Amino acid sequence: MSQFGAHGRGLAGQTFIQILQAYYTGVDIASYPIDLRLAPGSGPRVMRQIFAAPNGTGTLRIATTGAMQGLTVHINDLCDLRFTNEQLAVPLSETDVSTCLVTGTNTVQYNPVGTKGGATVLVVVR
Repeated sequence: MSQFGAHGRGLAGQTFIQILQAYYTGVDIASYPIDLRLAPGSGPRVMRQIFAAPNGTGTLRIATTGAMQGLTVHINDLCDLRFTNEQLAVPLSETDVSTCLVTGTNTVQYNPVGTKGGATVLVVVR
């Protein structure tokens, strides 16, 4: 990506996400992935993440790696999403969380349920 080309795209009205995706096709702009692994004595049961959503839109992506019993996702004091073990039985699920996000800084809290299983979670912003 050249600075001159990116600057020209910006002057033409493209957002930084559109510019990045033009130069790096096939990539997602997302929060850093968090691994939720459940095992006795494995550490904190609640994980928080702060990230920016420039347009206030995004998708929660959950890639399960084991038999999680459930997951509660708390977003910006606006939404509480609850996923059951049946919903988490698929290897990858995506949920539009745009109604829960704000333009700018967002906070997501992940609360896994149970004592076993795991998942990698992230929010892909648009």
